[in-house]
Amino acid sequence: MKTEISFRVKEHMLRPGVQILEILAGGEVCGVIYPGEGKSITLVSAHFAGMKCASGAGSIFPIPSVSVAFNPSPYKIEAGKIVKLPRRSA
Repeated sequence: MKTEISFRVKEHMLRPGVQILEILAGGEVCGVIYPGEGKSITLVSAHFAGMKCASGAGSIFPIPSVSVAFNPSPYKIEAGKIVKLPRRSA
């Protein structure tokens, strides 16, 4: 079963005038893209479940790509580490 991915543009909470792009998986925010240094972007998430890079081999175009998997779940920050909490049953 595939998860529906959607996006939402918002103002950055801590940096006035900077827009961010929220990544939603199944309606839950699972990551954020915001401007990096120079002509770059930064992707952040407490919900990364896996990543892989491809050099473009096997694609129609020889364009590098990055695949990111998310596992949206509640979390807390404890002793400087992200700790996933058990999902609450509905």
